[in-house]
Amino acid sequence: MAMPMEKITIATVPWFGTKSHSRRDITLTVFGTTDKLTLPVEVTTKVHEIRWILSQRLGIEPETLAFVVKQASSFKKLTESDEIRSCTVRGISSWTRTKAKFPHPICIIGAGHQGLRQALSFIKEGLSEFTVFDRWHKPGGTAWVSNANPTSKLQTELGAYHLQYDRDFPIPRKSMKTWPTRDELLEHFAQVCDEYGITAHVRYTTAVTNLQIIKDGGGNDVDPRTQHIIAKSCPASEEDTIEEDAKVEETFSAVACYPGALVAPLRVDYKGEEDYDGTIGYGMFEEFNYEKVRDEIPAIMGMGAFAVENVRTCLEHGASKVWLICRRKNIAMPR
Repeated sequence: MAMPMEKITIATVPWFGTKSHSRRDITLTVFGTTDKLTLPVEVTTKVHEIRWILSQRLGIEPETLAFVVKQASSFKKLTESDEIRSCTVRGISSWTRTKAKFPHPICIIGAGHQGLRQALSFIKEGLSEFTVFDRWHKPGGTAWVSNANPTSKLQTELGAYHLQYDRDFPIPRKSMKTWPTRDELLEHFAQVCDEYGITAHVRYTTAVTNLQIIKDGGGNDVDPRTQHIIAKSCPASEEDTIEEDAKVEETFSAVACYPGALVAPLRVDYKGEEDYDGTIGYGMFEEFNYEKVRDEIPAIMGMGAFAVENVRTCLEHGASKVWLICRRKNIAMPR
């Protein structure tokens, strides 16, 4: 006699068991002090997980830390696989990250927006041993000192470009527009450099040409934090001349590079340009006279930041219509 088939459901349990996601707070105390840190954790969080988190926060090796709990008149060391609980932490003196000490100053290459932000962060952290090298004669970087036009404006959110903007310094709306012009941005960069003391650390008209890691006699690094910089002076203007052998050689413990990107435009000679009766020019470096587009229909080749900027600028100068011509279908990309 055939028996009817019944569907049987078997519960599957991982071989290591189920994991609870219930949460609790634990308190960690620095050994020999009353300095405490409270952390929210899952009840199944292990010692090795907290060890790694703390090592990243404090900038130390994980093996430096030991977690112990009071047991009668002595201390018991927690193992890596133990569930973390309120305990005492050995191997540190406080919850404050110890500032690194370097044998030499820090080098920053580039006094553009990112280089200045790096310098400002050093100033705010109390680090005064650093030098900024830049080949231009003022702060702002190639993007704003050289490439931008007088009509160029910031095309991204203001907070990203306001040097002082952080959790303790809101954007001063009254002193800066949402879409500041090139000259307003350059003025802002210079003002912040002077106000915070960055200017004293910057060497303008100086281009870094070589970086060497110092070796010992056996070819090994003397110190992985020791790097030799060779830089040369650059003319501040076309009228200035610099001796060929004029150069600077210094040693630094670390180098932060902010050389900029896409600083050299692609210049293309189109077939038939010599027979074209209209105006042909590049919409950057202050090369183009926008008064010539009034009541005209200009064609802009490209779809990057300056292409989008020139659409706006041409319309602001009275162009009746603007064509944006691209090689492929995509989204126009403002800066």
